[in-house]
Amino acid sequence: MVREATFSFGTKAETLQELQPRLTKSTIPEFMYFNVQEWANDPEKILGKINSRFGQEKLVVRSSSVFEDTDDTAMAGVHTSVVDVDSGPNGDLKGSIDSVILSYKKSLSESNGRNQVLVQLMIFDVSMSGVVFTQDLNTGAPYYVINYDDVSGSTETVTSGEGEYSNRTMYIYREQVGSLRSERFQILLNALIELEGVMKSKF
Repeated sequence: MVREATFSFGTKAETLQELQPRLTKSTIPEFMYFNVQEWANDPEKILGKINSRFGQEKLVVRSSSVFEDTDDTAMAGVHTSVVDVDSGPNGDLKGSIDSVILSYKKSLSESNGRNQVLVQLMIFDVSMSGVVFTQDLNTGAPYYVINYDDVSGSTETVTSGEGEYSNRTMYIYREQVGSLRSERFQILLNALIELEGVMKSKF
């Protein structure tokens, strides 16, 4: 008998690591992570590992707190992320990492050396970005709710709530996903349904 793989939430970085090899309809950009204590002990060693992994690629430095993006808390937007970071000798990768760590001191995760920093390849040529919910947050109704920006090319407008293109919303009844006529949204929903299955999500 084949045992079905289980899924468990960790930090943002740990959850992405668990998801990465399981997804076939979407791709998680390459990343690595380390904790605050490791950074405090030897930042040059960490910077060397990042350089070996990514070379001179542009990066995004993201938060991955032990209190963030868990199975019962989100804390979206509480901590700092730094985009378009130059990892070369003229960039400020170290300063970006320090900024993320400093933002932990403004929240419940203050002084927790287990908090992590997630360093990930920066995505360019973005045709659409946003956030998807698997139910209506106000009523719990069975709709996929997509908040998206398909104009600016930014990955931050929806999550920050800033900009004139940050509040476009589409509601899709869960039982009618197959009736979508938009190819791009059908692709998105197919990927989301796979993600729900992997995570054993119940909306």
